[in-house]
Amino acid sequence: MADPASTNGGAGGVARRDWILMPLIGLLTVAAMGVASEQIVARIFPEEKGSLAPCLISNDPTTGVRGVPNSVCVVDQYESGRIEYRQNSRGHRAGYELEPKPAGTYRIVLTGTSAVYGDYVRQQDTFASLLPAVLERRTGRRVEVYNEAILGGTPRAISKRFSDIAAAQPDMILWVLTPWDVNYADMLVFAHHKPEQESLPRRIYHRIHDSYTANVLLFLFYRSPSSTLKKRLIGMGNVGDLDRVSSPAWNAHLHDFESAYASVQEQARLAGLPLIVGLVPSRTAATMISLGEWPSAYDPYKIDRDLAQIVHRHGGQFIDLYPGFAATPHAEMDYYELARHLNPEGHRLATRLIADKLLEDSPLAHLSNATAQGGR
Repeated sequence: MADPASTNGGAGGVARRDWILMPLIGLLTVAAMGVASEQIVARIFPEEKGSLAPCLISNDPTTGVRGVPNSVCVVDQYESGRIEYRQNSRGHRAGYELEPKPAGTYRIVLTGTSAVYGDYVRQQDTFASLLPAVLERRTGRRVEVYNEAILGGTPRAISKRFSDIAAAQPDMILWVLTPWDVNYADMLVFAHHKPEQESLPRRIYHRIHDSYTANVLLFLFYRSPSSTLKKRLIGMGNVGDLDRVSSPAWNAHLHDFESAYASVQEQARLAGLPLIVGLVPSRTAATMISLGEWPSAYDPYKIDRDLAQIVHRHGGQFIDLYPGFAATPHAEMDYYELARHLNPEGHRLATRLIADKLLEDSPLAHLSNATAQGGR
């Protein structure tokens, strides 16, 4: 006869089947709560609708990613709302067609990647659209800013398409970078692949990470500056652009960037075109420098210094935007919490900081001074 304790657990014991049923019930409860939370959160925070993919040619390694001429894409995202992305006949989100430069007009061609393109922001609210009026008011000159930036417009892609920039008849090329540009300096096409070889735990992690609930928790978490730092710095993997001591991987990224930048700078020199480079900080870096404090293992200014040294080493000109972000209280609020890009307020901040630097020390500043003296 079976021992009652082995099946029923004895007095005050736990039956063997309960050791299976209790964890199973717990897992089912968690799963049911997860499904319920996904449904509730999906109603409160709608999923992003639409895509920019139809407006991009993202698989041509001879040119890098470029825009589809005369294409229009609409994306509706929780943080930004409904945004229309309209490309002109050259595939640029410039807001107008490129025409021969009118006499007396100072034309700036703006290049870069998604932050410069104006991802998650209406075209009229981007710093590409806001800069001309500010520069005209402060110089008394007619100024155009033609935006050739595109998602995935990496340094290597820009070096391959430099002839398109030169064909726009610029008086100045303005290249605004982000840390992403350094991380993916050599990329020419978007990688579209599923991690089939990932382990089961990694697949579960990605499924949770991409869920509605996780994204809403991240959104709420990012509302606090201190939480932003914790999220980025505690257990979230390599943050090479913020490390005080560069890792071999980050040094490799810097090497790739320098190679691509040197190519662009040399082409600009041969074409007789001034190339001005500036860096917009990541949201985490903006949080750090705005607060004026960060963990000792990190240095948010290091990438700014590194890129300035690279630019100067090749005879280029670098405008330092970091002091302006540092002087802005709670600069992290000028970024979207989840998208991590500049929001409309951030584009207005960037407009002011870029204009200040261009008028402080660039060919436009010298032209402005000459115009002012001529007016007296």
